[in-house]
Amino acid sequence: MQRTDARAVLEGHGLSPMSLKPKEGIALINGTQMMSSLGAEAVQRAEAIVWQTDFIAVLSLEVLRGNE
Repeated sequence: MQRTDARAVLEGHGLSPMSLKPKEGIALINGTQMMSSLGAEAVQRAEAIVWQTDFIAVLSLEVLRGNE
């Protein structure tokens, strides 16, 4: 993978860089951070559920097998 300057890529496609006002830049960053944090929380909850499911399955197996 080759690193390329963003300005060169934009010019290659006939585009010019955007100039954001102060609040526009903050709005872009805030939305990204919120979605990233929600995604991280979802992954953490999913890992907890998987662990609990494994634990419940092990306990169920022990109960069904008895003292064999």
